[in-house]
Amino acid sequence: MVDTELIKALVQGGTPLLITAASFSPAAKSLVEKVCSAVGIIAEPWRFKRLERVKTKIESERASTLNTLPALKQGIGQPAENWLSQHIDISQEEALAIQEATGYTLSPLQKRGLMRLAIEEGRRQENMENVLLLAAAGVKEDANPNNLDDDWLARHLEAARLYSNEKVQRLWAAMLSGEANNPGTYSLRAIETLKTLNQNDLIQFEDLCQYSILLGNRRVIFILANWVKGGSSLALDGSQLIQENLLRLDEVGLISFNPLSPFALKYPPEVNTMLCRHCEKKFVIHLKESSSPNIEFGSCRLTQTGQELSNLCNYSPKDEFYLKVIAKLKTDGYVLYSENGERL
Repeated sequence: MVDTELIKALVQGGTPLLITAASFSPAAKSLVEKVCSAVGIIAEPWRFKRLERVKTKIESERASTLNTLPALKQGIGQPAENWLSQHIDISQEEALAIQEATGYTLSPLQKRGLMRLAIEEGRRQENMENVLLLAAAGVKEDANPNNLDDDWLARHLEAARLYSNEKVQRLWAAMLSGEANNPGTYSLRAIETLKTLNQNDLIQFEDLCQYSILLGNRRVIFILANWVKGGSSLALDGSQLIQENLLRLDEVGLISFNPLSPFALKYPPEVNTMLCRHCEKKFVIHLKESSSPNIEFGSCRLTQTGQELSNLCNYSPKDEFYLKVIAKLKTDGYVLYSENGERL
C-alpha cells in the first residue's frame, strides 16, 4: 500500500524525522536536533532537485510511451484516478491522494514513478533514523554535537541512509557518534571509503585489526615482512593472513602492503615515553632508554583512512599475539614498563 502522507511530504518539502528524543541525554538530544536541522536545511534543496530530475525523466518516458503504445494513450484519456485504480493495485482514494499531493494531474506513469520514489524514500528514512538512534546511544555526556560540520553531516547521512543491514548501520552509527564526541575524527574520505566496502572487506579488515597495537596515537599492524608457503603472511603469533585479502585491503585504500620490506614508525627526539594498547591491555615504551626510536612492525601499515576506520572495529584481544609483540620489542632493544611502572 502507498503511504500517501509520505508522498505529500516528499512533494511538499522532504520527510521529517519521526524520532522522539524525550528519553535521550542532553547531548544525545543535541545530536538529534542537529541532524533534524541538517535534514531540514541541507537535504531539502537536494530533495527538490532529485524530485525534479525524476519528474523530467518520467515526462520523457511518458512521451516515448505515448508514441509507441496507442492503447495506453487511449487509457490516459479517462480520469487519471480511474485509470490508475484499474491498472495498478491501489484504491481510487490513494490515487486521488497522490494527485492532490502533486498539485497537478499526472499521467499513470508519473504516478508510478512517485510511488516508487515514496517507497524508496520511506526505506531510506527508516535506515537513517535507525542509524541516528544507535548513534545517540554512543554520544558522551560532555559532547557538543552542534560542533558537527554541516557538510560532513550531510555526506554521512546521504551514505548511511542506503544501508538496511543492522551490522553496517552500527558502523555508520559509531562513526556519527565518534564524530559528535570528537569532531575531526573521521574525514570525508573515510565516509567515501566506507561506502565502497562490501561485507567481506569489513570482515577481513576487522580480522586484520586483531593484530594491531595502538602505539601512542597510531595503530600499527604487526606482520612479519616475508611470505610463507601458500601465498600468506604471518602475524607475530603465527596466524596466516591470506595474500589475496591483504591485496584487496590495499586496493580499497585501507592499508599499504609491501611483503618485501618492513615499515617503521618514527618518533621525534622529544618524545620520551609512549603508551601502547591492545584492547584493554597496556604497556609503556621508554624511547629515551631504548636503542632506537624507530619501531619496525612488518609488511603492512594502515593508511590515514584505515587509521580512522579502524576505530570502528570491534574485536577481542589476542593474548598470544600481545605477548609476542612485547617479546619482539624487547628483542629489538626497547625498554618496556607495565602500567604500574614495573619493567617488563
